[in-house]
Amino acid sequence: MAGSLADPNEFALRLVLGLPFWWYLISQSGAVGKIVCFILTLPIFVSFARAGSRSALLALVALFAMMFLFVNLKQKALMCAVAVIVVVAAVAFLPNYLKVRFTTLFMRHDAAHLTIEERTRLGGDIGSSEAREMLLWQAIRITGQHPLLGVGPGVFGDVAWDERKADVGVGRGLLVTHNTYTQFSSELGIPGFLFFVVTLLLGIACALSDYRRNRERNPPVAQGSLYMFVCLIGLMAGIFFLSVGYGMLPAILFGLAASLHMAAESETAKIEIQTTAGQTGLPAPAEPALNAPGAPESRSRTRENRVNGRRVRFGRFAGRGTTPS
Repeated sequence: MAGSLADPNEFALRLVLGLPFWWYLISQSGAVGKIVCFILTLPIFVSFARAGSRSALLALVALFAMMFLFVNLKQKALMCAVAVIVVVAAVAFLPNYLKVRFTTLFMRHDAAHLTIEERTRLGGDIGSSEAREMLLWQAIRITGQHPLLGVGPGVFGDVAWDERKADVGVGRGLLVTHNTYTQFSSELGIPGFLFFVVTLLLGIACALSDYRRNRERNPPVAQGSLYMFVCLIGLMAGIFFLSVGYGMLPAILFGLAASLHMAAESETAKIEIQTTAGQTGLPAPAEPALNAPGAPESRSRTRENRVNGRRVRFGRFAGRGTTPS
């Protein structure tokens, strides 16, 4: 495989961050749609488990924990039931290697019950965890050495290789930071790090604020804001072990959060105008009359003109190349 999804960690993280939007679709569906969507959730969890991504597991735990705080008692019970089913299924069906790999985040294991191939792969995972810890401290040191501008976008691998070569005599390949926060701090300096973190926190704050303002008067907008909020929380946790700062994933989620916030602000303004007009007894601001001087055409008239224009163009197109009878 090639491309960004060739990395199982990025693939699994995208699956996890897509769950809130899938839940939003479930919340807006009827009874049959809910059943179908819940059934189709199974392939998502199977693909996530087979990827064996520990960083995505952290994102999933953070996402579920944050979602659990906001849902009602019935939904809490449903989430607990789903979590129990997922854990039992993972214990029953996942290969021993993947089960041990997931739990290396929290404890050390005796690999005696694994095969030689599984021990080799597990050794690589443990080595990967130790290498990431080493890269974390190395990135922090480089940030301290270049606090204002960093070493340059994408240059950390070369600088870190030179540093390791000078220290131990072996460069061990061009390695990225495996941490988006230190990726920005070491390559763009502390200002770049702050710009990224502030953008992330603003997206989280706006989504949470939109949820709180609209949960009583506009439930669909509130639900969308809540799912955007938990998605960004999952992103904040998942990128601690991935270098995705220059990828499309954060940019798309930040843009989506901004768009959703603007839409929520617009809906809130409309509701406030209607509420104020109702309290004062005054009529709400009316649309300009169609025939008033300088007034724009109504939406229905504009739509009708657009449809008629399409019909005329299609008739001209259909008539080209035909021979008279």
